Amino acid sequence: MTKMNIKMIQKAIEQFEFEISKEFSFIDENPKMKEFYDLAINALKKQIPMKVRSPIDANGQYNKLVIYCYSCGKTVRDMKYCYNCGQRLDWEI
Repeated sequence: MTKMNIKMIQKAIEQFEFEISKEFSFIDENPKMKEFYDLAINALKKQIPMKVRSPIDANGQYNKLVIYCYSCGKTVRDMKYCYNCGQRLDWEI
C-alpha cells in the first residue's frame, strides 16, 4: 500500500469523524447514521497496515517463529490480513 493510499484513508477517517463531531449535522436527524459512520471508520482503520509484533527472546533478539497481530494479539503467519480481526498487516519488524 502506498503512502498516498494511506493518506487518503486517513483523510476519509478524519472527514467521517468531523461529520460525527459537528454540532448540527444530519447525523442528529438520523441516529442510525452514527452507527454507519463508526462502522466505516473502523473498516477504514483496518486498511492501514499495522506492524506485527514479535516477542523478544532471552538474548534480546526477536523471536520470528511467533508473530502476533498488533490489533487483536492472535498469532499470524504470512498473510496480508489478520484472519481474526481483518487488520492489514505490515511485516517489517
